[in-house]
Formats: sequence, C-alpha cells, structure tokens
Amino acid sequence: MKDNNKNQKKHSKKKIIIPVIVIIAILVVAIIGISALNSNHLKNSDSYTADTDYSYENTEAENESTPFDAFKFVENVYYDESDGISLIKYNKDYTVTSDGCTYSYAADEKDGEYIKIEGPGYSSDSRTLEPDNSLYTSTGKIRVYFRDEGRDYTPLNCSYQIDPDIISNNDIDEMSEIATSKITAEYPLANLEAVYYGYDEGGTGDQDVYQIEDGHYNEIKFVFSYVENGQKGLKNVSFYDLKYTDDGEVIQGIKSIAPVVKTTISSISDVDEYEETQRESWRELTKIR
Repeated sequence: MKDNNKNQKKHSKKKIIIPVIVIIAILVVAIIGISALNSNHLKNSDSYTADTDYSYENTEAENESTPFDAFKFVENVYYDESDGISLIKYNKDYTVTSDGCTYSYAADEKDGEYIKIEGPGYSSDSRTLEPDNSLYTSTGKIRVYFRDEGRDYTPLNCSYQIDPDIISNNDIDEMSEIATSKITAEYPLANLEAVYYGYDEGGTGDQDVYQIEDGHYNEIKFVFSYVENGQKGLKNVSFYDLKYTDDGEVIQGIKSIAPVVKTTISSISDVDEYEETQRESWRELTKIR
C-alpha cells in the first residue's frame, strides 16, 4: 500500500509539472512572437517614415519627364485684316523641362520673341512659333507652326489704331520707363518734356520728312531735353507701328515683341517748334502728355 501511495504521489507531481512547463513554453513563444512583431513594425515604420521624407518620391520626381508642348507658349493669336498680318502673343510665364532640355520664353530687339532651348546640344538654340494666314479667308483660322507640327486658332482682332485715347495709361507708363532708361544711359540728366502720338493710315508716316524708304503707321514719341557742351537740345525715343486689340491692349512693340526703339537728334530746342515739324510727318498728331 505504501508503494502504491508513493507511486500515486509521484504521478501527481508529474501531472503538475507538465502543465507548468507547457505554460512556460507558451509564454516564451508568445514573447518571441511579440518581439518579432514589434521588430517588423519598427522596420515598417522606418520604411514609411523614409517615404514621407521623400526618399522614394524624390527619386520618382527626378526620373519623371514632362512632355514638351510648344503650343502652351501660345497665349493668343491676333489678325489684322487691314494689312493681312497675324501676330502671336507668347505665354511668357511658361517653362518646362522635358528629356533633359529646358524650354522657356525669351525676346530681344534683334530676334523678337522665341522659345529658348537649353540642354545637351542646345546651349543657345531658339525656335519661333510661325503663324500661317493661308487658311484665314476660307476657315477664319490661323495655323500656328512649331517645326513641322501645326495647330489651328481662331484669332482675335487687332489693328493700327487711330484713336490715341484707346492707349492705356499703363502701356504709356511702361513705354516711358523703357524710353527713360534708353535716353539716360547716354544723357543721365535728360528730362521728359512731352509725349506725342502720330498716325498715318497709309503707313507713310515720317517718310517724306526723313526721306526714309518705308514709312510707319503710327508712333508714340517720347521727347526729352538734354544738355551737351552747354547747349540744350531735344532728343526723342520712339515706338513705331504698334498694334492694338479692340479694347486697347498693345500687343506689338511692347507686350509681344521687344520694343522697336529709335532715337533721333534734333537741333531744335523748343518743344512747340519741334511739335510743328512733327505735324508735317503725320496725318494725325496728338500730344498725349
């Protein structure tokens, strides 16, 4: 009986010991599992944080190339039926980098407006948008070409205006700044005396007086007084053949292409006398300032 009791006690102890070992094993596995999950979570968190720090997004942005569309440089197209001339108003704010080349707006007095191309093999290349009027009489459209690609536009109206009142004060102020900068580069103390607007519907303004081959349709003339070698004289800075929209916006000569600026020296020092000589040059002459 004693032996039986001893065996029963041993058996009971085994029963107790086995569940404890199992529980301990389960706890160990659980701890290891939780640690692994936390480790993976931290790794994933680090990876997500890296993405939000743009390590991935920047790489994608650097490899991304925006398709080049030359016609996004076209802001408006204008047509003057009186002389059959069409004009393109460039979008000066548009710039795009495509396939390693940067395309942007540029203009100068020599070449007018153009698209500047910078990149491998194009360090100083330029391309212009070319309007074609041949379809206008049949379709009312102006086709604009860039290289061999063309796109049709319905143009807005423009013309050489006869009415000086249509010219905005903002345009006159802008021209005045350009004219003043031009004259003071040579004569720092030059002073603006008057501003005139001349118009000739036949396009022969200034032709007879100055014996020039081609005349002009209009002119905005900024007259400055200056002193040289103790002698006072007058000198003008002029913007010729400006075109305007129907609502008076200047689109040629100051807004769309580089200003056409000419200077002429006059031996006359009196503004009133100078004005009389100018009346011989234009069919219409108005003092606007």
